[in-house]
Amino acid sequence: MNIAAFCDALGRHEGIQITYSSLRRILKGAEVRAENQRKARKRHRDAAGELLHLGVGILDWLGEGTPCALHLILDDATDRVLGMHLCRRECLMGYVMVLRQALADYGIPDGIHLGRPRLLRPADGKGQGGGAVQLGSILCELVGDDVNDDDHAFHAQRHIDRLMRRVERLLPNWLKRRKAASMEEANAMLCRHITIFNGKNAAEPRSEDAVFSPFADKGEIDRLVAVRHDVLTGGDGSFSFDDFIFCITSTAFRVTRKVSFCFGPHTGFVVKHENKWYDVSVLRHRESDTIADTAETLDLLVRKYYFAALDE
Repeated sequence: MNIAAFCDALGRHEGIQITYSSLRRILKGAEVRAENQRKARKRHRDAAGELLHLGVGILDWLGEGTPCALHLILDDATDRVLGMHLCRRECLMGYVMVLRQALADYGIPDGIHLGRPRLLRPADGKGQGGGAVQLGSILCELVGDDVNDDDHAFHAQRHIDRLMRRVERLLPNWLKRRKAASMEEANAMLCRHITIFNGKNAAEPRSEDAVFSPFADKGEIDRLVAVRHDVLTGGDGSFSFDDFIFCITSTAFRVTRKVSFCFGPHTGFVVKHENKWYDVSVLRHRESDTIADTAETLDLLVRKYYFAALDE
């Protein structure tokens, strides 16, 4: 029904003078929907935590004349944004940072939908791979087979596209008013923007029972979202990765073993073997006897593996 035309017809033919807003309220109460009224959003999930969406928006968010990438994660049932992070390009670091925010504040969801499924690809058989492979590995570690396991993938993508358009209308001006002079300053402000955005846009879920699984040990979060590569240790517990020689500090590793080597900006260097974690030290550069500084080595590898553009 066209409400404006109905208003006009009531006045001309029935002598009933009524405003558009009053008639709209009456029709809404009678569950009569206008032709030009948008359909209510179809939520794919009933409870918070059943499905999270990961997406990225490329825009000149800072008003510098240069596009950059806003990574975000939101809950399907509520439209609640759970994390935002800006990077110069779409990269593993952006996705890791929003995952950290969501996992720390809410816990592990039942499923995750990635807006760009082409980025989900397996490792090369040796546990190796670039940023896209690492992202897929992290998501599978979190939710198993429930990555992009959505019967309504088209609607899921439209969902995050709609939310991104709302963010595009609000965030650039919001950052401009607060005079964010750098990406670091902008990222520090995003937590405040998320609170404001959710206050205006989030909806109540159909079910009050959230299905997030909280962490007993939040220190586990950083290890879960770390870059990981399978390596083979020597008899002395040492192994090579990239241009460096590392060594597992535990004396338990004095035999040849296959382990999962993990590193990240918040977890440092560790290995995982049989569901146990062990600290790792940096020994030297592979091609020389020069002793490698741990902090410098970590910074170099983080920049190489986390900030590189995701391969498609």
